[in-house]
Amino acid sequence: YSVVLYDLMHCDVANCDGNVELRACIGGAKHVFSISESLETVAKGLGAKSVSSIGFFRPPVASLIGSKKTDGSQTIRILVLGNAALGPLSEIGEALSEFDLSHDNCAIELNYVGARIVCPDFASLNSVSMIDHGIVSSELRDEIGVNCDFAVLAGPANDARHCPFAKYSIPSKIGDFAAFGLPFIARVSSGSAAHRFIQSKMSDDALIAESKKQLAEHLQWMIKNSARRASMAQSAVSFANRAVLLPGAASDFRRKVAE
Repeated sequence: YSVVLYDLMHCDVANCDGNVELRACIGGAKHVFSISESLETVAKGLGAKSVSSIGFFRPPVASLIGSKKTDGSQTIRILVLGNAALGPLSEIGEALSEFDLSHDNCAIELNYVGARIVCPDFASLNSVSMIDHGIVSSELRDEIGVNCDFAVLAGPANDARHCPFAKYSIPSKIGDFAAFGLPFIARVSSGSAAHRFIQSKMSDDALIAESKKQLAEHLQWMIKNSARRASMAQSAVSFANRAVLLPGAASDFRRKVAE
């Protein structure tokens, strides 16, 4: 059998080491696939015989890309996929509240897709609206996504030294952003697995914000620089074709499982 490690959300290395069942599972596997370098280290420490990385596999949405709806307005559509951390989501609202886009004849539409949460109040913000789509089908999520201009990864922004989720996990929505052809801003903590992954593999597709101040700066930059957004979008599509979209991206995974 093979083991795929996507998360160890409630288990840090010290605790994993004493987990007899987990050690037996990892040690007895023919091959272990891990989503992050941190999980690869854990797997090796638990006796894995062979470890390699795995990506965020998902079906393509090529039929939707290129069919972006246009309504003649200067609306910038931002995508946030849930479940977003409330802290970073509130920071988005605070950052947008500082922008004055009236002289640019530009409006901002924030599209939130995911489990309904207590969202920040965007009603009072000039030229900013929020659409809370809630939980939708995969098909509708993809349609909403490809019709946005860029995305924001809202967390994990927790201190990775004290939060196993931040330390080990890389949100799969990163793969969705790439599949949609969207550049994105990642509001993540500096020691997180997501930070390391984006910095090493997606630096041409994304901007990393380690603080609320950086998030505000990156939002303003992304909104203002449409030509650079387009270049980053092309890079995102290239990453998706290489590492996300089925069937091609999973060829190495299928080969190793079949060995």
